[in-house]
Amino acid sequence: MNFDIRIIEFDSIDDNFLQFWRALLKESISPEKIYQTPEYFDFLWSRPHISQQAILMVVYDVETGTTQGLIPFRLIEQRFDFNISSNFSLNPHIETVQILGSIPFLPVGDELLAAVFSKIFALFPEIDGISMAALPKGSKFDATVSNFATENGFILHVLNGWRDSHLIPLPESFETYLSRYNAKKRFNLKRQVRLLREHSDNTLQLHYISKPDQLELYTETWKQLAPPELTHQMLSMNTLQMLAAKGLLHGCVLTSKGTPCGGIYATQAAGTLHIHNIIYSKELARFSVGACILYLAIEDLIQQRHFKAIDLGYSNPVHSEQASNVVEVRGNRLVLRDTWRNRILCHAHDFILQNCQQ
Repeated sequence: MNFDIRIIEFDSIDDNFLQFWRALLKESISPEKIYQTPEYFDFLWSRPHISQQAILMVVYDVETGTTQGLIPFRLIEQRFDFNISSNFSLNPHIETVQILGSIPFLPVGDELLAAVFSKIFALFPEIDGISMAALPKGSKFDATVSNFATENGFILHVLNGWRDSHLIPLPESFETYLSRYNAKKRFNLKRQVRLLREHSDNTLQLHYISKPDQLELYTETWKQLAPPELTHQMLSMNTLQMLAAKGLLHGCVLTSKGTPCGGIYATQAAGTLHIHNIIYSKELARFSVGACILYLAIEDLIQQRHFKAIDLGYSNPVHSEQASNVVEVRGNRLVLRDTWRNRILCHAHDFILQNCQQ
């Protein structure tokens, strides 16, 4: 097959192309479909300091003129965090093309992937490599990427190693969800919620944060409850408003006696809720507020039937051993140009990571 691989402007696409994009999204096997949606790309495109870094690549079959693939990506600085000691760290970075969603809209096949990756390296001679932030280990696409790197002399690396990602599938009923636990666990979960309700004088209320006019409650909750190590992750009001306007934001706040006691920062797309952080009042820690807000949110999400799963991403949740979780091993897969600097960065980072884990 003879491929024509082009970069197109996002603001030039028409309704037919958008419909094609949504059809590809339905068939996508990416673990992070949210980053492949037109809404997320529009979010990037609408931000002045990022818009020039967000790029759409389209693959055509020259003979038939049909579209064979779509690759949304962005140019980013990929950091290598060297936490050598509590008082000393280094954060060198490399320039990469990050494939949004990790698995592009491409038929699995060595020939087509090689053409696309080769085109990316040719179009962006300044980049060090291509990154796929959450590529499932052992997937067909991962095998194809490995073949390309091996056959074309690139460095293949997994930044920070393969890691567990936790997924909570949501069944049709909350009772079915609870049946995954043994009787003791079900009793303890219900007891935690009951004790928190009693402490709140039955004023517990779950508020969803998905629209621009609901953001004030979210930002106040974050300011009041977020620990210092998370305060730097607080998104600007403008960014939150844009996420909400694109239909991507879906957090929640739990209030007791009208005062926030817990919060979930989450985004959503394609039937999956992506939870990024759970915060709660330290003063109410004895009531397991973090577990309670997740319990109440799951109950409500199942009843709404708008979501098929909750994705906790790269995390080590307290409930990681619970029967509700499905664990998928993913990694930030890098395909790098074979340079001395890239080799040294990869070997040094792996060495420090292994020593920290011992």
